[in-house]
Amino acid sequence: MGVAPGEWVVLGISEETLVRAGVLVYLVPAAALVIGAAVGHALAPALGFSPDLGAASLGILGLVAALVVSRLLGGRSSDGPRVLGRV
Repeated sequence: MGVAPGEWVVLGISEETLVRAGVLVYLVPAAALVIGAAVGHALAPALGFSPDLGAASLGILGLVAALVVSRLLGGRSSDGPRVLGRV
């Protein structure tokens, strides 16, 4: 990169990468939580559980699964920050 330790630099990241990261970190887990809760609420009575218990259980399971997937996919971006210049 051509910079020395302790040197001040300006970093830049593409807008597309920033939006993709935001969706992956915020939107996907929130959607998984809501979808899991809705599915749990609908399926719980057929399985003999309270709809509230089903909604909470599958909602949390969906959230955790989405967070794990987001974590695994988050490190795969080759379009990370770049040094734009020195200060």
